[in-house]
Amino acid sequence: MKNMANYKLLRILMFLTFFVNSLETSAYDFEVDGIYYNNISYQANEVQVTSGDSQYSGDVVIPESVVYDGVEYSVVSISGYAFYDSYDLTSIVISKSVKVIGDNAFEGCVRLTSVEIGESVERIAYGAFYGCSALTSIIIPQKVTDIEIYAFYSCTALTTIKVLEGNTKYDSRDNCNCIIETATNTIIQGCKNSIIPSSVTTIGDWAFHSISTLDNINIPSSVTTIGNGAFGMTGLTSVIIPNSVTQIGFMAFESCANLTSITIPNSVISMGHGAFASCSSLTSFVIPSKVSSIDEYTFHNCKRLSNITIPEGITVIGKYAFSGCI
Repeated sequence: MKNMANYKLLRILMFLTFFVNSLETSAYDFEVDGIYYNNISYQANEVQVTSGDSQYSGDVVIPESVVYDGVEYSVVSISGYAFYDSYDLTSIVISKSVKVIGDNAFEGCVRLTSVEIGESVERIAYGAFYGCSALTSIIIPQKVTDIEIYAFYSCTALTTIKVLEGNTKYDSRDNCNCIIETATNTIIQGCKNSIIPSSVTTIGDWAFHSISTLDNINIPSSVTTIGNGAFGMTGLTSVIIPNSVTQIGFMAFESCANLTSITIPNSVISMGHGAFASCSSLTSFVIPSKVSSIDEYTFHNCKRLSNITIPEGITVIGKYAFSGCI
């Protein structure tokens, strides 16, 4: 599948980036109490937490400042890949001096159950907590204004998500257990206990992807767009999409192996590549009347799909759209 291949290529590139970065960041400037630091501003005496000779483990508290060789330094950021694959890291407390959590900083910390994000953090970068599969809750402080894609991707154990009141960029209105971009009414991260508020218009890219414990979700009639990979690899068993939705992104429901029933309204005009690929329990499907093309891999590997209704307006059926079906 083209988009899955692109996704795998992205993961390879991320690993290569880590490898190159590790060659650089492993040359830390100093270590104090088991935490490694790089000096990023000699004039301001500012340092960032980085990786070092050994992986971090147990409970780690990042201090506001650190003294080395008689000089006091302010700890202002966590570098990219600083805690990457620290399998035995169980909790992290990020002090109020830290403003940036770097790319993939905690990726692969599979035993990390508790994260306290400091009140001064402004940016949570790409893939910062990617694959932290034991993490159960997230609290986003007021000053966070930039949460990049995949920041909490594949945090499959999440049950609680909260954005603190006063945040000008994001919110978790109505106790929804989601991170919502306020200006666009877009969910950027959900969890198995999420309730989509009736004011949300877009379910963002990868918002619920890989949450295998998500078996039920109500999509309100305010939603017009379901983003790329939004519900892929979840445990959903049935879905009713309201007639407000016009766009379903690529891989939106891919690999929902338990999905047996999905209702798509005639308001939908496009369904992206691989939108329902590998939905191996799906037996029937009615393509909406306004859809004019069936993209590549749309129903690829839907092994039980034996009954499909194709409207007269379909002019293009992409490669492998039905490959692997009955």
